Parts: sequence; C-alpha cells; structure tokens
Amino acid sequence: NLYNESIKLFKEAGGLELELAKVYNNLAYIYSQRGAIDEAIEYYQNSLNIVEQKRDIYSTAFIYFNVGGIYFNIGDLDKAVECLEKSLAMQQKIGNIAGIATSYNTLGAIYGQKGDINLAIDYYLKSLKLNEKIGNSLAIAMAHGNLAEISTKIGDLEKAIFYQKESLKI
Repeated sequence: NLYNESIKLFKEAGGLELELAKVYNNLAYIYSQRGAIDEAIEYYQNSLNIVEQKRDIYSTAFIYFNVGGIYFNIGDLDKAVECLEKSLAMQQKIGNIAGIATSYNTLGAIYGQKGDINLAIDYYLKSLKLNEKIGNSLAIAMAHGNLAEISTKIGDLEKAIFYQKESLKI
C-alpha cells in the first residue's frame, strides 16, 4: 500500500523523520477508525518516538491527545486521563489555547463518565471560558451542551435548560 511505500522511502531518504512521523500518525488514525486499536496505538507510538526525539512539543501533545481519545473510546479511562494530562501540560507549555480548551473538554467528558461530576463540570467550564476567549463558536456551543447534559445527569434541570438555551444561541 501507499503508506508502507512512503515509510520505506522516508526511511531510505533519511533526514525526513518528521514526515515519517506524519505517515505513522495517519496510519494510526486510519487503524483507529477501523477499530484496530492495537495497530493504531503501535503506529501512534512509532510517531511519538520520532516527535519526542525531535523535541516537537506540538506534535507530541497532538499524539498524546489522540491516544487518550482511543483509550477513552475503549473505556480505559485511567489511561485516557494519563494521556490527556500529558497533552494538556504540553499545550500549556506552548500556549496553545485551542489545544488546552479541547483537552479540558475531553477531560470533562472522561471525568463525567468516571462519575466525578464536580471535576467534569470544572473542566467543561474551563473549556468554555477559553473557547469564549478565542471565539470558537462551535466549541462554545459544545461546552454548553456538555454542561447541559451533565446538569441533567445530576438533576439540576434549571441549569440544564440554561446551558441548552445558551448552546442554541450560537
């Protein structure tokens, strides 16, 4: 296949490690979409090895986020948190506000699923605040929707209605 041919060519050419990392990352994404979790994690790890060696913090954070998403989707919430917290720390280090907000939102979802409602709300509110700061309308609407859902879960229907209405305004 073309990806395997690309891997071979990038390895032979040398000096194109970050491009090779992108190929591994793309393969990982494809495998994750196909439900081949072990293969996806293996390719993400290959990509991660390269970007960490090259000290590419942005790509490293992105990969940890993706791996955290895989663990979240398969229900391994502790590993998901571990990966997301690594990604978050790197996003904070480089000042990537959108990445920080996305990490907060995902951590909110994870903690909501774990049953730690207060922590979930805290992360959703942090995500909302940052997305408002950068004007990310879609993420603002999603954060309001997440807050509405979790408010419903705990029986606070007034807040749920408020957040849902806020979501619909956007």
